[in-house]
Amino acid sequence: ERRIDQIIDKHKTSSNISHYKKGSKYNIVINTTPVSLNNNEISFPTDIFDSSSISYDLFYSKNITSFQTWSKNNGVKETHNGLGMLIEQAALSYNIWNSFKPETKGLNKILGF
Repeated sequence: ERRIDQIIDKHKTSSNISHYKKGSKYNIVINTTPVSLNNNEISFPTDIFDSSSISYDLFYSKNITSFQTWSKNNGVKETHNGLGMLIEQAALSYNIWNSFKPETKGLNKILGF
């Protein structure tokens, strides 16, 4: 039995696991777990991806994360990590304090991400 199914069974509810249904395919899968932080074994279901799926790891890393690697190994062609989100959050924060939103387009390349 897959880990996600065990969690659902253990808690007798899927209300905390948004829209998971066995055998379903998803356009985007977002990793919000610490799995990339510790390079732990990933025990998510692999049948959730199809040829157009995108995976997004909230973990900030200049290198490819373990979740991104796992996603690619399971057929995902487009993966992202949290650095783009970090850049945009910083720009929005700057805007709050300075009433000016800095240009972020291409910043990840400039910073070597």
